[in-house]
Amino acid sequence: WPNENERGVIQKMLYQCTILEDSLLTLCSLPYRENIHVSPQTIISILEKMFYNSLNSRFNLVCTNIDIFESILRLSLLENEIQTESKDTDNTVYCYADYYWRGWLLLLILTICNLQALGSVVIVSYPTISMLIEMCLTGEAKYPTTLGFQHVSESSVLALESVLAKKEEEETVKQAVGRFSDDDSQSKLMVYDIHSQPRKPLANSFESLTELNSNFGLAKQIYQCREPDFLPE
Repeated sequence: WPNENERGVIQKMLYQCTILEDSLLTLCSLPYRENIHVSPQTIISILEKMFYNSLNSRFNLVCTNIDIFESILRLSLLENEIQTESKDTDNTVYCYADYYWRGWLLLLILTICNLQALGSVVIVSYPTISMLIEMCLTGEAKYPTTLGFQHVSESSVLALESVLAKKEEEETVKQAVGRFSDDDSQSKLMVYDIHSQPRKPLANSFESLTELNSNFGLAKQIYQCREPDFLPE
């Protein structure tokens, strides 16, 4: 991990070159290595700077390895100590809601930068990405969406939200949240389930998605892709 006085130069170097998947996987692994004192949340912030800059650099993110999805999303999990205390009898796993949705926006950018390599696999394995792509295409950041998930009724979506919300209110989660100050947005927890039907993003995630789509023309990149073809029939 670079010294403080070297980080600025290294960041500038990263901004001027193509970001490869091996570099991303290595970066995501740093919080779990001995003698490297960097939090998962810090890595998410670093990735955001790298990814957003890549959008300014004509989409210079290169990735064909689907493993990067879980590597980025697991950065939102609770620390080991709290994670152990936050599991109920069903082994439900919890994460920080803010970092969870920031992770999904990073993966949306990564997918759009590599639509031909990742698109077909991602939209099947990660329905949340399909939802975010649809929001970009329609220009409507609302939940539930109306095109790609017509086979999922609104009532079933609301039922899923109700069940998961109940889990998140259990005493074990309250104990974990109690470790943080009341006004700490990072203390808000949610069930960690990355392959299920999409859940409702946080309000600030809707705002970030709208801003990304407007500033960087994400929808245009999706429209121009023909393999796979994301345009609704």
